[in-house]
Amino acid sequence: MLSNRQKLILKAVIESYIQDGQPVGSRAISEIPYLNYSSATIRFDMQILEELGYLDKTHTSSGRIPSERGLRYYIDNLLTRDKRVIELFPLVDDIFRKNRYSKRKSLEKAADLLSAITNYTAIGINPSSITSYIKRLEFIELGSDEGVIVIVVNDGTVLNQKITITSDIKISTLTSFFQSLGKLLENKTLSKARRVLIARHQATDLRELERYEKNILEILIELLTTEQEEQFYLSGVTNMFDDSYFTSFDSLKESMMKLNETNISDLISNDSGLVIRVGSDISFMPKSNFSIVSIPYRFSETERGSLALIGPNRMDYRQVIPLIEYIAINLSELYEENED
Repeated sequence: MLSNRQKLILKAVIESYIQDGQPVGSRAISEIPYLNYSSATIRFDMQILEELGYLDKTHTSSGRIPSERGLRYYIDNLLTRDKRVIELFPLVDDIFRKNRYSKRKSLEKAADLLSAITNYTAIGINPSSITSYIKRLEFIELGSDEGVIVIVVNDGTVLNQKITITSDIKISTLTSFFQSLGKLLENKTLSKARRVLIARHQATDLRELERYEKNILEILIELLTTEQEEQFYLSGVTNMFDDSYFTSFDSLKESMMKLNETNISDLISNDSGLVIRVGSDISFMPKSNFSIVSIPYRFSETERGSLALIGPNRMDYRQVIPLIEYIAINLSELYEENED
């Protein structure tokens, strides 16, 4: 267990590192008013914090930076909200109260505002991407050489794709295959169904799959991917080119590829309130040096979505958290009022 002094020192190191991104030395933080301790005392406790795994020492400096464990402890136990963020609230109010946007446009405005204020990448997830599920999957024969795949979603959306039927495939065989897939996907959310199909495609030895089975799986995956890509909005993607996120262009490219391969709505969707994921908490990039802050919002009892920010581990959490909370509340209250 950390002593109160060690907690204050850890807080000071992390907030100094967040501010300028440089390793922190004992002399620098000894000037902070609430640390009324000598440099020697601070240096001693920083050494203890390093041994306990809360701080890391860099090879290029005598200073220290927070470890992932240190950041997690800070977020869970030491973080306080920056009260100065309140000054931004009238700007948020003006945007949402003085304009009558559609729900989708409001979400886009919320993401744009988050990105513009924080200089991080913002994501808005539409409610349907979280709550929509597959009612049924059908194959309709249009003739001896073509048919159509139909996915019926609970909200009334119908996805379809025409396919060519080669002469070596029996209609009864196709029908049986679609029936088995239909049972597999029925009542699954679009994101879950997509994951199931990808897992089946990857887990099965493709040599054991008939060509038509492989093609159908790929068509279904593409249909669900396209539908879900229309359900989220990204703002400020170029902010990820900031060198504070990534050590090289290659690491940025790798992260963006994995972000594209990952179902974003799965990553940030939740109904449990504010969630902060740091480093290894992000399953598709466990060794990354960035964080994701997400929060749910709702337009109505049945329309729930999420807002999120992606930024470096040294994200300014003190500013980000009250800002994203306030914008999510604004989104929710705006349409709750309109429902009355």
